[in-house]
Amino acid sequence: MRLEVLERPDAKVDDRDPRVRYVGTWIPAAADDRSYRGTEMYSNKAGDYVEFTFEGTGVCWIGARDMIYGKADVYIDA
Repeated sequence: MRLEVLERPDAKVDDRDPRVRYVGTWIPAAADDRSYRGTEMYSNKAGDYVEFTFEGTGVCWIGARDMIYGKADVYIDA
């Protein structure tokens, strides 16, 4: 796992930001102090996805990791 410190704190986007578009059956997880701003979203349905449009040279996705969790594919359109 790699940790990167962002130069601009306002560049961080929370999962509840209205610019994050969830498609499918997403569920807000219970408040957890270990999560960024205490929030997380999850889905247990194959095919559900999230879209986020941004401009820049990179992105860092921060999420929970555990043996019981599924896999995710990440695509970036140029």
